[in-house]
Amino acid sequence: MLKATLSPEERLKSRTRINFLFDEGKQLFRHPLKVFYFIHGHNDSHLSASLKMGVTVPKSLYKRAVDRNRLKRKIRESYRLHKSVFLADHPDINKSVDWFFIYIDRKGNEEKIDQAIKQLFSDLEKLI
Repeated sequence: MLKATLSPEERLKSRTRINFLFDEGKQLFRHPLKVFYFIHGHNDSHLSASLKMGVTVPKSLYKRAVDRNRLKRKIRESYRLHKSVFLADHPDINKSVDWFFIYIDRKGNEEKIDQAIKQLFSDLEKLI
């Protein structure tokens, strides 16, 4: 089984790539997450799938940075765990996927986050 890691190369940081994702990408909604995603046709850099992700929690929902950071940490942790299982089950996928998660609920429920990310990976399986 692959190591469950989330390296800096797997994080979506480029402003131009994020703007492209919001402009040209598609949306999925699995409460409490709204996800913008874009599937690139062929991944030349690696032989396996390349997944990049970004996360935000709006300041309008959570005023305190401590609360926003805690939720972002929970989302990244759940993503990291489910990503390794997804890649282990699908080693032959040769596409690159950019994700951007937006948390949209006022209640920070860790179980709902975990269920939503699990559903999103099953949705990704159907899309690829």
